[in-house]
Amino acid sequence: MTFRLRITLAMIATSVIIILTIGWVAIYLSKDTIEHRTQEFLSTALVNHATDINQLILAAEKAADSITDEVLITMDPYRFKTDEEYRQRYLKNIESAVRLSAEITTSHSTFAIFITDDQSYTIWYADKNKDGLPERIITEDLLDRIAVPELVLFNWTDNEKQWMITDYTADYFTVVKPLIIGDTLVGFTGGDVSNDHIKILLRKVTFINSSKSWVQLHDGTLVSYPKGAPSAYRIDTGSISSLDTALPDFYKMQTLLVGALGLSNDWQLIMTVELDDVYRGLSRIYYIISVIMVVALVLSVVTSTIVARRIAEPYSYLASAIEFVGTEKPDVHIDDRYIKRVDEAGTLSRAIDSLLKRQRENYDTIRSINLDLEQKIEERTRQLVRSNKQLEKALNETHDKQDALIKTNAKLEASLKEIVKTKQQLISSEKIASLTHVLIGFSHNMNTPLGNALTLITFLQKKGKQIKSEYDQGTLSRKMLMEFIDDLNESTALILKNINDTKNYVCRFEELSTSRALPISESANLKELIYRQFEAVKQRHSTQTCSITVESDADLDRTFDTGSFEKLVYELIENSFTHGFDSILHPMIAFSITEDASDPSYLTIKYKDNGVGVPIDKISNLFTPLYTTKLTTHDGLGLNMLHNIVTQAFDGTIEVDVSREYGLSYLIRLNLDPTHRKENENEHKKD
Repeated sequence: MTFRLRITLAMIATSVIIILTIGWVAIYLSKDTIEHRTQEFLSTALVNHATDINQLILAAEKAADSITDEVLITMDPYRFKTDEEYRQRYLKNIESAVRLSAEITTSHSTFAIFITDDQSYTIWYADKNKDGLPERIITEDLLDRIAVPELVLFNWTDNEKQWMITDYTADYFTVVKPLIIGDTLVGFTGGDVSNDHIKILLRKVTFINSSKSWVQLHDGTLVSYPKGAPSAYRIDTGSISSLDTALPDFYKMQTLLVGALGLSNDWQLIMTVELDDVYRGLSRIYYIISVIMVVALVLSVVTSTIVARRIAEPYSYLASAIEFVGTEKPDVHIDDRYIKRVDEAGTLSRAIDSLLKRQRENYDTIRSINLDLEQKIEERTRQLVRSNKQLEKALNETHDKQDALIKTNAKLEASLKEIVKTKQQLISSEKIASLTHVLIGFSHNMNTPLGNALTLITFLQKKGKQIKSEYDQGTLSRKMLMEFIDDLNESTALILKNINDTKNYVCRFEELSTSRALPISESANLKELIYRQFEAVKQRHSTQTCSITVESDADLDRTFDTGSFEKLVYELIENSFTHGFDSILHPMIAFSITEDASDPSYLTIKYKDNGVGVPIDKISNLFTPLYTTKLTTHDGLGLNMLHNIVTQAFDGTIEVDVSREYGLSYLIRLNLDPTHRKENENEHKKD
């Protein structure tokens, strides 16, 4: 394809695109203008007729409200159900209110229904004769039409209304409102809207022949339609169920333009028009636009051909001349008439002519350079061959070293497996040793009081046999009997003491599992709880004197598991009194509480005393169950219980400060957030 032909086609294509774009914009604007005018008419018609229909709806609702207000003010529900004379008198009085409401409503139809335990009473005034004068209707049709048994079962609220719709061909549409006095449903009131009145309003809408209008529910169920059943125009507006009651919504549905506007009782006023009728006036406009587009297209083809020829001629000549660039001995010259041009074609002509001259001058120089280059390439090739041989040798040496490294890694892996196996054996040995220590301590703490109790029981058994023998022989004296009674009382007390010691020991052992206790979060001051537990321990050790200090820069008023915190403080202070202050003249205890800067729910507690301390080699056993330096008098559970409270109840840590020269010091970190305990329990359940 030649350059001139490409320019011609490009210009024609550009002209066609511009013409088609302008034509499409003109058609679109015409179509949009007609649609907009149609929507304006439909919007005005919808708003006006919705106002008229809303007046009918509000009139019926106000009639029901007026009867409801009269009943709520004047009725005694208890006497109405129990006193027949009061009931008949009240029904006669309320009948005038129902008749008055019917006279002032547009549809002239209102009612009141009262319900007792075994009977219902209906007062219904309606204009059956169509003469504008409502009269009382004595019939059960109303009860069937509004389905009273179903309404009684409905869960009504105050000021709630419900519209009863049976079919779009019905004479009336009824609004029902419950009569609720206190918590008792005593009946219903309501008013009717005449379907004929709605149809008259809908017939007033005039537009093109294809326009239709009706009233429906959100799901397309018909309420009122003036021209027969519109089965072909059923509109489901469920997707736009929240229609505004002030501004209509418009959308296209197949070949229809649909306008929808919400009414005051959640009904919808629908108006449709055929799009074909709307667009029928566009055909003449489309014809005029098409003629203009064809004329413009013909002119663009002629103009493009002339312009392309004038533009492409010098470039076609230069294209044929430039083919000689790159040949071995170019012998071509550019015509002077192109070189003398002052436009872009002249600039390109002079550039090509200069290029051809330089190519002729440099041809011999390039040939000489090529010969030198071939010699250098040959020399570099020989050097590359030598380098490849050296590289191959080095690669073989690398493979040998890699094989040696693989063997070394295999030996290291075997050694690592042996180390892991040895570590597992050490852990197993430590667990067995710890379990043995626990069993020994548990056995000692159980056997000592039980052995004492067994010894005393054996003594009493032997003493009892001796007393019986003296009694049988008749030699039992009063002194011997009193001595036996004293021994019996003393032994019984000792037996009870040993059994209580065993029971208390078992209870203490059970308290080790603090993770299963349900935390109770309360608001308290940490400092007050610490002083309270200090006084409790001090009373148990009344023979010892001790001072305490509590320092803190944090807010000590918190909501947390106070029971577990009191037990933690109690075990700390009790351990100092029991094991640390035996030979100390002036015992002291100090608490230091700080708040974690990164997480305020965490507190750090530093606890220290000036007691006798613990040897370095014994510190690792402090939190071991049943470990104690006073095995004969103590159970060795206190610090283990302390460790469990810190790690399980407060998700914290506890460490012993081994840098102090005297006394004992702990560094404790606690999470007082009451929610963390539940999260940890859920994680343990998942595990």
